[in-house]
Amino acid sequence: MKVFLEHAFNSIFFLLGLMHTVLTLANQRPFDLDALMYTGAGLAFIFLSFFNFARVKSKDWLTKLLSLVVNVLTLLYVVLIAVVFADPRVAIAIVALAVLVVLSMLDLRSASRPGDA
Repeated sequence: MKVFLEHAFNSIFFLLGLMHTVLTLANQRPFDLDALMYTGAGLAFIFLSFFNFARVKSKDWLTKLLSLVVNVLTLLYVVLIAVVFADPRVAIAIVALAVLVVLSMLDLRSASRPGDA
């Protein structure tokens, strides 16, 4: 069940990032600084999902720790976005990230630290 949740919520976040990136590149003319920022956020969301998919497959403690840190920082960023931009996609991102943060914490807790025998 945990692996299903990992893949489901990570896929949601990947698709949100893909939507940000592709729709901005396809529809924004002229391509200005706002479009560049929007595309960059979409790419960051895609990279975050790659990081989370790697965390699920990895047994490495550092990968799990860094994934938790990245998930928490991205959650804070998306909450700040929600303060200035009320949109259903932002709410979906907050829920997906909150679940990923909890799953990252559980994953890190179950991982053995370097030097543990």
